[in-house]
Amino acid sequence: MLSKEKFIEKHRRPFSHPLPDQWGYQKIGNHLKESKEKNREKLPLYSVTMSQGIVPQELSNKRDISSVDKSRYKVIEPNDIVYNTMRMWQGVVGLSDVTGIVSPAYTVCQLSEGIYGKYVEFLFKSRPMINLFHRFSQGLVSDTLNLKYSHLKDILMPIPPLPEQRKIAAILTSVDNAIEKTEAIIAQTEKVKNGLMQKLLTQGIGHTKFKQTEIGEIPEEWEIVTLDRVVTKLFSGVSVNSEDRIKKPHEKGILKTSAVTNRIFNALEHKTILPLEEERAAVTPKKNHIVISRMNTPLLVGASSYVDKDHSDLYLPDRLWQAETNNNVISLWLSYVLTWNKMRSIISSISTGTSGSMKNISQKALLNLKISLPSLSEQENISQILVSVDNKITAEQQKMTQLQTLKKGLMQVLLTGKVRVKVDEEDEVVST
Repeated sequence: MLSKEKFIEKHRRPFSHPLPDQWGYQKIGNHLKESKEKNREKLPLYSVTMSQGIVPQELSNKRDISSVDKSRYKVIEPNDIVYNTMRMWQGVVGLSDVTGIVSPAYTVCQLSEGIYGKYVEFLFKSRPMINLFHRFSQGLVSDTLNLKYSHLKDILMPIPPLPEQRKIAAILTSVDNAIEKTEAIIAQTEKVKNGLMQKLLTQGIGHTKFKQTEIGEIPEEWEIVTLDRVVTKLFSGVSVNSEDRIKKPHEKGILKTSAVTNRIFNALEHKTILPLEEERAAVTPKKNHIVISRMNTPLLVGASSYVDKDHSDLYLPDRLWQAETNNNVISLWLSYVLTWNKMRSIISSISTGTSGSMKNISQKALLNLKISLPSLSEQENISQILVSVDNKITAEQQKMTQLQTLKKGLMQVLLTGKVRVKVDEEDEVVST
């Protein structure tokens, strides 16, 4: 039977397995000392984010609620660990590489010489440590949880030799760098796509003569039509009782509205229909059709996705429509028109509802929307150009997912000591 002291010590550890040779548990307080330096209010203001670490306040996507008087704001220096006292249990922590100030809501810690800052940052973002931070946070509900330094300092952290800390951090940093490069490629390609859509959906391909219309300048050969000229019917789904889980092969699923947040249909966004409710489900997503969200938040109302294959075991809820088109239009081309930024703004403007969080679109209002219609051959050419860009974006997104999975796996084995790194060979990892 464990003594009280051994039980408490075990309770403060992130791992149940024994650590490898040369590793050991030490209290966080042995290597991180709280810093409360203040009264340097002229320094730039920073914020700590979950995904980007420490960034200038204006780049944090947070509303600036900082006080005019910043004399109580805490000073951060390079190599300080800074965390959000109320969100440490979510991994909101970063390693500083700047001199600045942060809100009093943050805790600032200076590192001892025997610890490598980047290793600590990765460790504190690992799931076992986050679980410990949650366990030792004080508060009755999630919104009030906080982890003050007085509780943080007694938590035990695994400490490998300093060269191994550096190598672990270097490996994980290299994956982070690859992720950042991939994100930049995706962002740039999205920008290119938006520019192409603006040009192709208003000027087409190879036109030299244009005409002014009620929706702007378009090629002379194009015509203005209402959506009901190309959409023959909007099929409404039926809401049924379900379980919030991915269905099994023999079961049926009901789509969530999140299945159509962008142009590419996401069949994984569904719930499992209860067996007694299956007969009530009515409309399945069909190949070459467009699914439209008729009821959603102001940002997502009217969002739509192109369905590229039949899904006989999935069904639409009453908040989604399925658009059937006629021979005057290529559905793939129409899916780009409906998800074009300009059209999304127009669709959002015709939505109704007194609730600030939920809006609706009527079938009549949607089908009365006016679009410019090229020939079928030009619709096909435009679609293929945009599909090629989408394919590049999808490939980069898949690459990023793989890198994120790689990072998660590396963190699980490197930060626990289950896999040791050779510090004398560049980026080599060996199993113990």
